[in-house]
Amino acid sequence: MGKAIAVWGQRNIKTIGTAEVEDFLMWDHRTPEGHQISDKTRHNMKSCLHQFFSWVCRRDKTVEFPEFPEIAFELGWRNIVSIENQQAIIDEIKRISWDINPKIWFGIKLLATYIKIRPGELRNVRERDINLESGFIHIPHPKEGSKNQGKYAFLDAEDIALIKTFPKSIAPELYFFRHLPGRSGIKAGVQFGPKYFKKWWDKACKNLGIQGVDLYGGTKHSTATALGELLSPEEIRRGEPVLPQTKPLKDTFNHGGQNH
Repeated sequence: MGKAIAVWGQRNIKTIGTAEVEDFLMWDHRTPEGHQISDKTRHNMKSCLHQFFSWVCRRDKTVEFPEFPEIAFELGWRNIVSIENQQAIIDEIKRISWDINPKIWFGIKLLATYIKIRPGELRNVRERDINLESGFIHIPHPKEGSKNQGKYAFLDAEDIALIKTFPKSIAPELYFFRHLPGRSGIKAGVQFGPKYFKKWWDKACKNLGIQGVDLYGGTKHSTATALGELLSPEEIRRGEPVLPQTKPLKDTFNHGGQNH
């Protein structure tokens, strides 16, 4: 919408028709780094604009709904790693980041363990969203699922114990994953940036000589793929525990001395 406003300014929406929409969507848009946007990004722009015009036309019947061009795209495959390599990366993250901020390692460890949580959702968790008495993290505004109730990740005993060792803020509104004092150029208490977890994941991969595996593929996708060898997709979606007969996988998922 920001890009559309920059192009169309304050012109009357009734003067924005099919041609204007098509020209805008097919324009040579660039990323902040100067690269051409992907077809997926262009498709997302179309979806957003389509939703906006749907709202406008519902509110004002005199506005003509424009036609939108077809924008095809193919989702790329994410590379994954074995659980052994995933564990090695997470261990390396702990080694290089623990003295800076242990929540860097802890956050990435959670992403690899609780695959329902997305990196952006985890980064937006606030102190008030963690209930240690009941043992869960509440995601109030998930990308999928109920927007009213949110979704939950239930913590095991060791994760609960570890969270209790972190300094707790008296302000429940503060983000849980925030910077600590002592680092030059970074203000204490500020939320981790959108690429902060990725930055440390990439550092650890580089140190280990592992290439082509991003944070999302190396955590959520790699864990889900390994679980898929023992559980059905429905069982994974429901978050069912691994049964006793699947003990070999439980032994495989060992992060920091705990089994998952």
